[in-house]
Amino acid sequence: MEERFPKMLNEVGFFLLLLGTALIAAGIIWSILRKTERSQAMIEGGGVVFIGPIPIIFGTSFKLTIIVMILAIIIMLLSIFFYGI
Repeated sequence: MEERFPKMLNEVGFFLLLLGTALIAAGIIWSILRKTERSQAMIEGGGVVFIGPIPIIFGTSFKLTIIVMILAIIIMLLSIFFYGI
C-alpha cells in the first residue's frame, strides 16, 4: 500500500493538471465564441499565490476574493493532510 500511494498521488496530480488546462482552454474558447449583446462586458479575476504555507490572495471583487480564499484554505488543508507540515 505504501509503495502505491505516492504513485497514486502522481497520477491524481497529473490528472488535475490536465483537467485545469482543459478548463482554461475551454474557458478561452467559450469567451471567444460567445457574443455579447452589450457594449461592455464585466470581467472579474482573482488568484492565490502560495509562498510556503502562506497564501497571498487577490481579486477584483469581494465575492471573487472570498471564493479564492475558500479554495486557498481547502488547498492548505489538503497539503497538511497529505504532506503533514
